[in-house]
Amino acid sequence: MAFWQAVVIAGIGTLLGAAIGLLPSLALAIPPQLAAASGTPVPASGLPDFAPPWLQLGLTAAALPLLIAIGSWLTAGRRRIAVRRAA
Repeated sequence: MAFWQAVVIAGIGTLLGAAIGLLPSLALAIPPQLAAASGTPVPASGLPDFAPPWLQLGLTAAALPLLIAIGSWLTAGRRRIAVRRAA
């Protein structure tokens, strides 16, 4: 139970964290693109183009839940089977 709970929580948290972390940078990149598409002159804002590190984000989104799942599996208590001996 703890294994799957860790996988779900870490997986959802990692994906949401990566998406929310990308939003501000992507929001800053949208206005110049909209202005260029409409034909209006684009002011030089001095902001560099945003290129997300997709490889690192993908590895983090895959590796972090996997590491947490392995850790929870290794540290979870094992179910002990009680064996009765015939007297």
